[in-house]
Amino acid sequence: AYRNVLLDIGHSSQTFQLCATALGYQTWITGAFQDTEVEKFLGIDGRTESALFFVGAGIGEKQGIDQRTIDRLISRK
Repeated sequence: AYRNVLLDIGHSSQTFQLCATALGYQTWITGAFQDTEVEKFLGIDGRTESALFFVGAGIGEKQGIDQRTIDRLISRK
């Protein structure tokens, strides 16, 4: 069952990204997030339901890393 859930997450996230991109939004996905914070925000208990993957969409600067982070990385050289 766990394998099927992971396959469903992959298909669902890809469909979300395709639809959001078609509407002109930028998308991002990650499995790295604070589980308890996301579960609290969503109002789920983390035992019978849990967050496995995070998919987002929005309007941005069309670059992978925000300018403030780029500036900080450059200043370290």
